[in-house]
Amino acid sequence: KQATTRPQSSIIYQLGTLDLTTRRQKNMTVTLKLVGFCLWAALATQVAAEYQTGTPHKSVVNLDPSSFKTAIQDPANPIWFLKFYAPWCGHCKNMAPVLDKVAPQLEGKLAIGKIDCTVHKALCSEYKIRGFPTLMYSIDGEIRDYPSGRDADSIIAFANKMSGPSVHTVQSYEDAMTLVKGLPEGVAFLGYDPKASESPESETPLQQIFNQVARLNRASSHFVWLAQDERPYPFIHKIEANLRPRDYQDEDRDIASISTESLGAWVQ
Repeated sequence: KQATTRPQSSIIYQLGTLDLTTRRQKNMTVTLKLVGFCLWAALATQVAAEYQTGTPHKSVVNLDPSSFKTAIQDPANPIWFLKFYAPWCGHCKNMAPVLDKVAPQLEGKLAIGKIDCTVHKALCSEYKIRGFPTLMYSIDGEIRDYPSGRDADSIIAFANKMSGPSVHTVQSYEDAMTLVKGLPEGVAFLGYDPKASESPESETPLQQIFNQVARLNRASSHFVWLAQDERPYPFIHKIEANLRPRDYQDEDRDIASISTESLGAWVQ
């Protein structure tokens, strides 16, 4: 049989049809990508909208660059547990149900926030996040490394400590030493100001500094205020069981010029 030769017009028509199909496929791909982006943007907007100021949180909150600073400075949620994570991280996934479980129990004590570092890379870079999960906590807007365990009991214990009194008052130096012997770390910072007994309804400047430093550092240290003492001058001591107390004024420090910064640096 003789080979049949297709008319040139038929070949041109088929090539045109293939070209049209290819263009339609490309247009479909672009459309799908656009739809996907719109869905992602809608989801991101929804996640960002989860945070609301002025109300204690009872569920884990998704934080992003637009809500992060506002959240940690929210007076209704002054203390935060912060989890910087990646969705593919196995340890991060294991923590998720733990945080979901404890969040309702910690309402009014400790807010829990999570930051997806695969999405909010600049925010995670700002806090030098290198591994996942990285756990931190924030108090009054100041962020520090979280010092405790990842299990529910440890997080609850941390919340109770952070939401409780930051300074314990004792009546004598002997009482302070007894308290120290019962602490797991066996260390505490003890403050005293004879002027405090003159106006018990208001704090002296030294008390204010001591209390502020205690609030910021109570996660890692214990602070005790001495109600009365025979010494006529103010002092701050680092006291440890079976060791001589260390005075803040050692190493040429002057308690008369004490500040939150200088005392904070000394206790750390």
